[in-house]
Amino acid sequence: MPKGEIAVYIHVPFCKRRCRYCGFYSVTGVTSGLLEGYVETAVAEMQLWAKRLGPLRASSVYVGGGTPSLLAPSLVGRLLEGVNAYFPPQSGIEVSIEANPESASRSWLREIVRAGVNRVTFGVQTFEPRGLELLGRLHGPEEVEQAVTAAREAGIRSVGIDLIFGWPGQAADDWLLDLEKGVALDVDHISCYALSLDKGAPLEKMVASGVLFLPDEDVVADMMEMAMDLLEGAGLRQYEISNYALMGHQSMHNIHYWRQGEYIGIGPGAASFLSPCRMKNPEDLSSYMDEVASGVLPRETELRLNEEELFREWMILGLRTTEGISVEESRRRWGVDPGKFLGPLLEDLVRVGLLTVGRERIRLTRKGVLLSNLVFRELI
Repeated sequence: MPKGEIAVYIHVPFCKRRCRYCGFYSVTGVTSGLLEGYVETAVAEMQLWAKRLGPLRASSVYVGGGTPSLLAPSLVGRLLEGVNAYFPPQSGIEVSIEANPESASRSWLREIVRAGVNRVTFGVQTFEPRGLELLGRLHGPEEVEQAVTAAREAGIRSVGIDLIFGWPGQAADDWLLDLEKGVALDVDHISCYALSLDKGAPLEKMVASGVLFLPDEDVVADMMEMAMDLLEGAGLRQYEISNYALMGHQSMHNIHYWRQGEYIGIGPGAASFLSPCRMKNPEDLSSYMDEVASGVLPRETELRLNEEELFREWMILGLRTTEGISVEESRRRWGVDPGKFLGPLLEDLVRVGLLTVGRERIRLTRKGVLLSNLVFRELI
């Protein structure tokens, strides 16, 4: 059972149109009445969690989606009122929200600041018009600068953007231009994600059938190195494989995940972690709302991890960060010396240049960051 604090994630499962690569649960064609009903259901789920867990404070709040910027500011405020009522946070905690450039107006941004939001991430993905069309995005490049400027004027403390690289037809020069335009926005945080095609998504089907082709793996690795060099040179420090931030603007909510902290997920498809269990809500809005209305915490899956599974997961999550994993914390928290636990595997990963081992910490090398999936497969 959590002690003291817990992170709160709230999923907003609504989109004007689904992106062509995305597999996150969402619904389209929504009405204001459905949005209001959903928000009240989400607040009711918070109350059910509070009854189960007892008095806890929110260590951070993250409103993701879907497209949270489809919610009226009053509904964003209602969600945060629910958090304040059932998981009253310390003042000044990080309260994040995702937004699309085309749906985040100046007035919307001003009002969500009044509601308590202090961090916003815009789903930019690319500045290249043909890339935006291919990915199924609704905004144009010009709307990104407008949204970032409006967020600054609204008083948002941390402003960030998400970029995607490795989409079909993208060249290295296209990616370089995206990075340069991202830096020119003077944002506090940039996330760079290699394109992941979720099963059943339109782009996944087109690639699988040979209609579209992804860039070569070596080209994608080069793109990743370009991001590392250019963003670090611009003062955005890489603190996790895909994330770069100015000092003091790292995502504390996501760092909590990478440190294997406990969290609850609100909404359909949202995941929760209460050690040693990982749980997931049903990916169906009607089922989710019906279960909450009946006074039952919605649950589609629940997986209990054993001690070794938790430890291996802790290592993988920690190695995603530039801090790596602490040998002392491993001994204190798990009673395990990671070097002795991994034995010859650790020696092999060091020998081929994927890991570096010091007296206090174990980290991915630069080569290890580029080949991190290979390292993580070995650690599972």
